[in-house]
Amino acid sequence: MLSYCIVKKIVNIFLLLFSFVIVSGQSNTDSLLNILKESPLDTQRVNVLIELANALLYDYPDSSVTFLEESSELAKNLGFAEGEARAFLKLGEAYDVKGLFSKSVRSYEKAKEIYKSLKKDTEIGETLNSIGRECEKKGDLEMALQSYLSSLKIRERLKDTRGIASSMNSIGSIYLSLDDTIKAQEFFIKALDLITQVNNPVGIATVLNNLGLVFDKKDMPDSALLYYTKSLKIWEELGNTHTISRTLTNIGNVFYKKEDYKTALEYYNKSLAIKEEVGDITGKVNIFINIGVLYQKQGKLNDAVTETNKALKLAKEIRYIEGIKNCYDVLSELYVSLERYKEAYESMLNFSIYRDTLINENNSKMFLQLREEYEADKREKEIALGKAENEQNQATIKQQTTQIYAFGIGVVMLLVLAVVILNGYRQKRKANILLGAQNIEILKQKEVIEQKNDDIMASITYAKRIQEAILPPDKLVRQNLESSFVLFKPKDIVSGDFYWMEVKQNIVLFSVVDCTGHGVPGAFMSIVGHNGLNQAVNEYGLLQPGAILDKLNNLVELTLHKSEDSNVKDGMDIALCAYNSANNMLDYSGANNPLYIVRKKPAVFIHNNKIIEPSVENDNYALFEIKANRQPIGAYINRVPFSNHTFQLNKEDTVYIFSDGYPDQFGGSDGKKFKYKPFKELLITIQELEMSAQRKKLEETINDWRGDFEQVDDICIIGLRV
Repeated sequence: MLSYCIVKKIVNIFLLLFSFVIVSGQSNTDSLLNILKESPLDTQRVNVLIELANALLYDYPDSSVTFLEESSELAKNLGFAEGEARAFLKLGEAYDVKGLFSKSVRSYEKAKEIYKSLKKDTEIGETLNSIGRECEKKGDLEMALQSYLSSLKIRERLKDTRGIASSMNSIGSIYLSLDDTIKAQEFFIKALDLITQVNNPVGIATVLNNLGLVFDKKDMPDSALLYYTKSLKIWEELGNTHTISRTLTNIGNVFYKKEDYKTALEYYNKSLAIKEEVGDITGKVNIFINIGVLYQKQGKLNDAVTETNKALKLAKEIRYIEGIKNCYDVLSELYVSLERYKEAYESMLNFSIYRDTLINENNSKMFLQLREEYEADKREKEIALGKAENEQNQATIKQQTTQIYAFGIGVVMLLVLAVVILNGYRQKRKANILLGAQNIEILKQKEVIEQKNDDIMASITYAKRIQEAILPPDKLVRQNLESSFVLFKPKDIVSGDFYWMEVKQNIVLFSVVDCTGHGVPGAFMSIVGHNGLNQAVNEYGLLQPGAILDKLNNLVELTLHKSEDSNVKDGMDIALCAYNSANNMLDYSGANNPLYIVRKKPAVFIHNNKIIEPSVENDNYALFEIKANRQPIGAYINRVPFSNHTFQLNKEDTVYIFSDGYPDQFGGSDGKKFKYKPFKELLITIQELEMSAQRKKLEETINDWRGDFEQVDDICIIGLRV
């Protein structure tokens, strides 16, 4: 029996052709193709092309695009504006199916302009809503919200209740993504009221689920459960397995947060059963991860490892990178708790690899290649070492044989000369044997130490290559901070300092991080910090530096399992900025590390409605210091939320963030520290230089100051001129 949609399509074609053709399923497409062959180049052909493209949309999107491009071109040549608009509207949908969201937006924009010329307000509202949906998928939430609001305005004027409800639900979703739960709830409630009036069960269930998400985010589990349960009941009545499974998972998440792990597990297993039934492997991966984390909370660490490895196996089979990354993230914590540190380290490295794969596929390949090279080098060394040991054993046997012969001759000589030299020879022989044994032992110990050193250096060198790979490429820095420099001078082969950059929604986030210690311990902490920053921004969607540091602190404490009474104060100091070059707005937050802003005189700096006095100044420039919170990232008593500072920068302002390695460097004639005041004075004296020349001057100055003294700490400075 034909579905309503197919019947509608067929009836439309019948009306166009004044003929009757009985078709269903695949025959519908065949009939359209036959009609197309006989269609003249007129409006009829435009409509048939659009209908054919629609029939092929989900199974053959490339063919659909081809037919729609022909349709739009023909409609334009015929002056058939409405047909051209319909073609572009459907073309936007086809590009969406292909995942080409930017092309989809451009097609919808063309449709919108044509509908504007035709004064088709209903279609304009629909098109604006589609544009918003594509922008949301691209991550351009600001443009998505603007499009949804424009669509809502039109639909309200037309009193289109169903359309108004759809727009309000979409707007609520944007506010939810921005963590504005108050606004999100407001729009979802309005959408629910309207969608109930038109009795649309799918829309009602969708909005109820979204309200559950709002209360879930507001940590109001009972309210979240109320809405999720109502949504689930409707989905079950409709028989929509996909949304049933999704809502079951949401309910499981609420019980997990309530620490009712038994009930949470029941809902996860119900959701898992549906995902297995419909063959949703991606969904199964996510559920196995949820179950693994649940077991971790219960202290069932081995069970947690088992469930997470199930997820990892499935994720690798379908190359689900996000899932693989999340599995390694969970496994790294589990292995630390189980004191399986080698596996924890490997999992952390793999987490870093697959996380960066989501951002840059080339980085992932480089990591994997480095590991393969390292393992190959290690195997070759082991083979060479085994061969050397075998040769040494053979030489030892030969030497022992020779010594036996020599000893025999010595015995004969002793018998002949026993009366004269027996006592003296025995004493000398004992001394020689003891000395020889000591020499052999020293040589063996030397070989062992040299081999150990070689192994350690190989591991450290490999760690250096990994650390270099996770630093932002120079090209990325130049593209997003055009007039800037980075001065990075590790004390050892690997560094406890690192710098980080991410670009989200036209905001450039950049930071300098100083981890506990330097060398290998500092490098390990740098991986923890790097992963935490990426997780805070890319997974939790945070863009405000203060909020990012609060989340980073939570992630670091979770990773290191530190508490207030911990004797080991592993952690990090950090200065983090978010810069918008479009309006020169800068947000900053810091853990112990301040921000310096150098401004040309006459310089006035107002922050939080207070005039800030310069920290140092000369005839032409003034340097203003924005102090950080006096607390690190990591274990700390009496912690407070990190402050977020917002500034309007002026043209030619220069911004600096840095670790303490530069001012703490010993040198000069008295072997004292460089210190912060001379560092500030140096910065204002180099303002006439280009940023690359500033970097060179800073490096030359600290090298001259250090002289023959050892570098005491890692050095990292980022400078940015507006």
